[in-house]
Amino acid sequence: MSKLEAIIALENQVEQNIENAKKEKEAMLEKARLEAKQVIDTLKQAQLEKINHLQKEADLEVEAITKENDVAKEKLRQKIETDYKDVTSKYLELLKKEVISK
Repeated sequence: MSKLEAIIALENQVEQNIENAKKEKEAMLEKARLEAKQVIDTLKQAQLEKINHLQKEADLEVEAITKENDVAKEKLRQKIETDYKDVTSKYLELLKKEVISK
């Protein structure tokens, strides 16, 4: 093999090594991208689970407050009704007394 052939062979080997290194670099980058995507997806899923949990807790709190408000409204309605009946009854008694006294 002549020197020229040896130089060409060495040049071809260097080019092949460069191509192999580029491919290896791309493979490493792709692996790193996939690993990063998996980490991001895992973190995203964990955050979504936290958000869903907080949403459920908030919904339960709203439901409990709504029930409390409904109970309070019913008690108030009953009190108003009772007070109205009492006032009406007293007013009728006063009217009767006034009519009787005349």
